Amino acid sequence: MRVNAPIDFGITESGILASAYRGTGAYAADGPYKNLRLIARIEDPYALLIAVKAESGITDLAEIARRKLPVKILAGSVAATTVLNFYGLTREAVTSWGGQIGAAMGSTGETAFDVIVGDLATPALNPESSYWTTFTQKWGFLRGVDRPIKTIGKSGEAVFARDDTPDQAAYDIARAIDDHRLALRWFIRPYSYDSRTVAQNFAVPLHPGAARYYREKGYFR
Repeated sequence: MRVNAPIDFGITESGILASAYRGTGAYAADGPYKNLRLIARIEDPYALLIAVKAESGITDLAEIARRKLPVKILAGSVAATTVLNFYGLTREAVTSWGGQIGAAMGSTGETAFDVIVGDLATPALNPESSYWTTFTQKWGFLRGVDRPIKTIGKSGEAVFARDDTPDQAAYDIARAIDDHRLALRWFIRPYSYDSRTVAQNFAVPLHPGAARYYREKGYFR
């Protein structure tokens, strides 16, 4: 549930925080939010994966549009929609030749599909990613992958606050995350703490209180 109130403190994907700060993407209409400040960035790697059922015979997304195949596509994110649009697989186009585009999140082993495109792929069971594990177990979806396949990936969950957050509060939060960094390995996703990147999140400024802590630890200059 989203609360319609000023945000004091939050945790979100690092790219979303950067978008809000810049006033781009979903925040173009009411941004930029230049009062946002980074406290810590936690590493959280995931990749863009595109997969099809072997029996579909599809070897290229461009083939779907070229042949107007009536396929059912499961898309996992805004990035997935960007990829589909690039290949001419808009919702309107796919629907026009008898296909369908649905949400990947929430899929089960019984969900029908031909193609999946998602950029939150990871061997984890959080709702945004678990369908990859579910389909792999049910359908052998990634069975036979015996070589490295190039793709793109991203990482980062950002802990942030406003610029008027007291310096000591930001300092204490940064220290608490660092002190308990080993607990991150026990969460549902493969989180990790890297002292070389904890103070970086695109162009979002670091909160002065957090900066003081990282300077004391030698993580940030």
